[in-house]
Amino acid sequence: KWGDILNIMRDLCQQANLWSPNKELAIDFARWVPTFALTLMCHLRDPRSHDLAAEIRNAAGPEGEGREGAGRGLTEEDIQEILDRPAGMNAPHFVLHRMRAKMNALQIPANKRLLMEYNITRLVDDLGACENIFATPIPLGYTKHTTRFLFLWLLLLPLALQSQLGYGVVFAQQLLAFGLLGVEDIGIQIEEPFAVLPLKRITSKIALEAQLVRSNVDGLNDRSGSWLASVSANVSAMATETSVVDSAPLGVDRSSQPNTVTERPALTEFKAWLAERKISKYLSTFVEEGYDDLLILSEADPEEVDDLIQASDMSPGHARHFQRGVAELRRQRQAEFQAWQQAVEVPSLVSR
Repeated sequence: KWGDILNIMRDLCQQANLWSPNKELAIDFARWVPTFALTLMCHLRDPRSHDLAAEIRNAAGPEGEGREGAGRGLTEEDIQEILDRPAGMNAPHFVLHRMRAKMNALQIPANKRLLMEYNITRLVDDLGACENIFATPIPLGYTKHTTRFLFLWLLLLPLALQSQLGYGVVFAQQLLAFGLLGVEDIGIQIEEPFAVLPLKRITSKIALEAQLVRSNVDGLNDRSGSWLASVSANVSAMATETSVVDSAPLGVDRSSQPNTVTERPALTEFKAWLAERKISKYLSTFVEEGYDDLLILSEADPEEVDDLIQASDMSPGHARHFQRGVAELRRQRQAEFQAWQQAVEVPSLVSR
């Protein structure tokens, strides 16, 4: 479960900083993400072994210059808000509630917000699973009975071995007691795994990575800025491109008529796709054959693609380039379909 929590923490920080147009709100959201892991660790351990306020401050990441500016953690007011949470609501549950509220303010498109909601729902599931393990110890009667039986057996053991080992029974009894009581002690520790697991190391890693994302959000986003700019430019070009639509009466040369209506967006996108691959001269054949939409083209069988190449009388180089483009379209459609499948699974997870 804690490996899953680590991956979700990474995902949420990246999603907020890449998808939200308001970077201040995204950074504020990313400050709450590692706080969940720290509060969950304290919730699953003996409250006397941790200072909740101090652990929340540690959620900001390692001390030093990284805690300044965007890299700082929650404010003292935020920490006090967690400490003063409603009675009956544990700290990690309250932090998840605040994360959901802040996610709704990130101004993220609905489809992307649904993916973030799915990640937070997974955190709720992990919280419930950890609480279930923590609240289901081995029955106390079983533990006491096993301990009493071992002590009784070890107490009577010298009477059985004294005639055979003599004074050596002392060393034999010590060796057997070390092995058997050691196994008993390990079993008692396994009853509360969160007390012995290296959760501190995991939470420190989460806090460090979240701090790095917050401190370097501009630099990390700029690495993909050129790609995003090119995509936006292509989308804008496709949206504004127009073509001539026949509107002249019968018997009149329609090719000389001016453009009066904007063409279908799907056809505009298809023409831009052809232009990007330098095969626009085959457009008329594609339209005649009925393959004037990228969705239709992505669903075409290999035999249909070969027939379209023959009908267009493509040169071998253009044909291979066209086949690679169609294969890329299929992969894109499959990726979109998988993302849609994950999104539609969220309601069923919430109702579970």
